[in-house]
Amino acid sequence: MLGELILAIFSYIKKGNYQEASRILNDAYLNLLKQEASFFHKLDINEMTRILIKEHNYTNGHLEVLAELFYAEAELRFHKNEKAGSLIFYQKALKLFDFIEKENKTFSLEKLAKIERIKSRIEVCKDEKN
Repeated sequence: MLGELILAIFSYIKKGNYQEASRILNDAYLNLLKQEASFFHKLDINEMTRILIKEHNYTNGHLEVLAELFYAEAELRFHKNEKAGSLIFYQKALKLFDFIEKENKTFSLEKLAKIERIKSRIEVCKDEKN
């Protein structure tokens, strides 16, 4: 289900229908993680895993969903030419994917490729900020 949802978001982004992509994304935060998007947006990047695991009993599965949503949100903002806004979501997604990778100790070429795409986007966003 998550994969189909992410594909739908990326499809709307590709078509330039950012409003629909944003609507689906906001609904996904609430439906999949039971919190409004703004709750996750406000989380400090250095504290988010601790807060979500210790205070909200999130599992690695929840964190993986959140990482995917952050990545989709970053891509949406990137395509809307909001590079500075997308940077934090790329960074949060990367932090979560790295955490999950270390915790699960599993290897996935698909996840590795996604992490490399995120790192590449982070560099683009940082270059445009300077």
